[in-house]
Amino acid sequence: MKPAMLITVAFVLLAGGAALGASKQDPNLVGDWSLNGQPYASFKADGTGSLEGEPFRWTADGKVLVLSDLDGSERMPYQIKNGRLLVTSPDGRVELERAEPKSAGRPSPKAGGDQLSQLLLSSAWCSFSYNKVSGASHQSRVQFFANGTWAAGSRGETYSSGAGGSVAGQHDSGAAGRWKVQNGRLFMSNPESTALAPVTMTVKRNSSGSPIITADGTEYSQCR
Repeated sequence: MKPAMLITVAFVLLAGGAALGASKQDPNLVGDWSLNGQPYASFKADGTGSLEGEPFRWTADGKVLVLSDLDGSERMPYQIKNGRLLVTSPDGRVELERAEPKSAGRPSPKAGGDQLSQLLLSSAWCSFSYNKVSGASHQSRVQFFANGTWAAGSRGETYSSGAGGSVAGQHDSGAAGRWKVQNGRLFMSNPESTALAPVTMTVKRNSSGSPIITADGTEYSQCR
């Protein structure tokens, strides 16, 4: 079976959104994905997306991806590794690459061989915060790629209590852009601007010797 046909079968979509259950969007999936270098699938943080221009809704819990529209449904194991999305369908495994963010016609900078670039490229970087009083938590994951692009996903969870009991809320978001290291400093763009701006950051090691990055006041460690 040709790759495009295999992908099409893999993304058979699910009827009646009720089968989705509670909404869960893996922030690491958010963004655009390509097949053989061409745009193919897009996942938005609000649980919508498109496949070759056709809209769908999606949920994912870090292990299983569920896609849906009015015609049908499919649950597929998946994993994200080194900027690649591996999806296992009934017909086999398919592999997508994270698409490079658009940069207003400018070529993406290439990551250099300096020490800071090597550290950033060595792992995805994760942060986690928890409010003991409110029970709210926030987690994020940022990954730097050697082609000079970065991608990030985050998830916030809140809890509130009232006469009707406890209510949980969840918000997912994603972002992408470009990056470079110059004279030992990290510069990054953001979704609102393609211009590279300096990031205030420090690098230290914890008691076990693992690197800890503090960027714009947020502490990141290597994702497990």
